[in-house]
Amino acid sequence: MSSITKVYVCQAGSCRRAGSEAVLLEIEELIQETKGVCVEASGCLGLCSQAPNAMTVTDTSELMFTELRDLSSTVALVERVNGSIPRIDSTKMTRLEKARRLRLRMRAREESKWNLALSGVAEDLKCAYSDEDRWELIQDQANVLAAAGLGEEALEAIDRILKEYVLNFQNIPMLRLVLDKAKLLSRLGKDKELTGLRESIDQLRPCGYRESNIKAQVIRILEEDQTINANVHASQRVQNYAKWHLDGITPVSSNSAVYHFRSNDEMRGTPIRKGRGGRTVWSKTWHTTLLAYVGEASNKEGPLPWIERDYTPISTAQDWEQGRCDILIKLYLEPPGCATSWLHRVSANTGKASVTEFWLSRPMQTMHVPSLTTGTQNINRKHESVLLIVAGTGVVVVPQIMHHASMETCFGGRPPIKVPVSVIYSCRRDDALLIPEMVNWCRDGFIQRCVVAITDPKPSAAVFPYIKDVDVEAAFGDLTNASSIIKGHLSVNILQAELKKLKEPLRVVITGPESFNGAVRSMLEQIGVGLDAITILSA
Repeated sequence: MSSITKVYVCQAGSCRRAGSEAVLLEIEELIQETKGVCVEASGCLGLCSQAPNAMTVTDTSELMFTELRDLSSTVALVERVNGSIPRIDSTKMTRLEKARRLRLRMRAREESKWNLALSGVAEDLKCAYSDEDRWELIQDQANVLAAAGLGEEALEAIDRILKEYVLNFQNIPMLRLVLDKAKLLSRLGKDKELTGLRESIDQLRPCGYRESNIKAQVIRILEEDQTINANVHASQRVQNYAKWHLDGITPVSSNSAVYHFRSNDEMRGTPIRKGRGGRTVWSKTWHTTLLAYVGEASNKEGPLPWIERDYTPISTAQDWEQGRCDILIKLYLEPPGCATSWLHRVSANTGKASVTEFWLSRPMQTMHVPSLTTGTQNINRKHESVLLIVAGTGVVVVPQIMHHASMETCFGGRPPIKVPVSVIYSCRRDDALLIPEMVNWCRDGFIQRCVVAITDPKPSAAVFPYIKDVDVEAAFGDLTNASSIIKGHLSVNILQAELKKLKEPLRVVITGPESFNGAVRSMLEQIGVGLDAITILSA
């Protein structure tokens, strides 16, 4: 057996969306009889585009395993750990594969990623093991379609399978589909179809308590108010999303801009939890999901006409509650980014930006505050200092954290972040973002120290060629005690020098492009900063 002692399975955003919860269960199941090996959930391992990921660690080495997208890949990892192929009977393999697919869909539904939740369902239907598997998949597909505002399509999916079978109370899974159909017909206000379904149900004679209970549920739905006006409108909404309009665009660099969204949709939700006695303080950093309608033909991420992209607003939670949301977005045109290309094209072609409608999800938690850990990490509130190491649009995490350090922008009047916060920001000279804001936070004492590492610009087509580069040196010119400008990339020596200025224990938050996150994590490990002190977020 090899000297491997720990297996870390990433449970950060990109990996969880790719099924890392199931990967963790698979590895635990396959490795449970191997002595001397510990399997643990971890934060981001830095290779988000190759999710889901895991890392094996010994006293002398570490090895990354990427794209663990099927059972054979996790088997290969376990073989590397214990030196032999684990025994897998067909029953266990079927159970693990099914669990992985189910957890992928469940996770996507928890995050209101309806397109992702539907991805692969059609393929699974073609190779369903039994009728019950088919009925379960159809029910899942119909529920997600309905949540995506596609009630008619959900009905069609249910009807296609119901036509193959005779309605009877001996087939409980099929009757659950009938129950879902009744709910959909009610939401869509289809009186004629509801009446026909009621007549079919009335003709059936239940033979036990369970059957009688299902019949009662269907009849209750059929007898509910079937007023069309409100129900039809509700059936066309995307669940957990609200309509916003683009109120304006403020370019801040040659390739980045702040998009100002506004909404009076009461379904937009709130980043601030509400309790029985009113609002209660529940501090967190948060993000929202934008639906980019790229069309079904060019969409490789699922069957719906949109793709889903998470963005972290730079505006406050209070702004959101008042119907305002500002998002800093870098437009990737070379090579083109699917979502940002669509956003740029749509906003440029409207003439009047205020008439453009967008769907944004309800706010979702990114990190706990003040611990600055994700939901998958052990929360330690006792750190003495915070270091934010950010690059590119990952800089958006800085204002979200700073909102919790000021009485003016935190909720509840008592800022939860009370320890010193320092920032190391790596950027290109032609894409230095939020520099004026960071200067002000330094001047007001919210940022104890700010280091900016500037690299030369890369030749590329500028989206906003008329925007001049920010003079970073001049902006921080009168803050010599709180800032340092470095020309070039980050290095182990630079990080080590800055870490010596911070009190321990500390919390380090890394967010930026995948290559940046991985490189910084490796440098911190060389210095001796443990993984348990690091939170990595994909930008």
